[in-house]
Amino acid sequence: MAEIAAVVAVLVALGAVWLASHANKHVDNSFDKYGKNLAKQVREAQIMFESKTDALESEINGFSRDIENIKQYERDIAEKVHTLTQRVSVLEHDLKNMTEALPPQLLQRRAKGGNR
Repeated sequence: MAEIAAVVAVLVALGAVWLASHANKHVDNSFDKYGKNLAKQVREAQIMFESKTDALESEINGFSRDIENIKQYERDIAEKVHTLTQRVSVLEHDLKNMTEALPPQLLQRRAKGGNR
């Protein structure tokens, strides 16, 4: 009777080993599927983030070009203002010299309604 119990015990043990092996394969397959699905989602998210990053870099480059254009425009305007300021100074100087060169009789203002 002990021998029958031993054989049954061995059969039960082999069955348990087989069931454990089968369960292990099932778990491995489940993890593989889950891992592949997770990797796919990560790749899709990475592609999406890369496209958004590229779009943002493009916008930043556009803003940089706009800022450079504005700075150049500002430099051009400052140069024009400087040139005009110099010209006004020259005109003031020339006007002063011309005024000083005129005889005093011509510098007197005529009265309203007066003779010519």
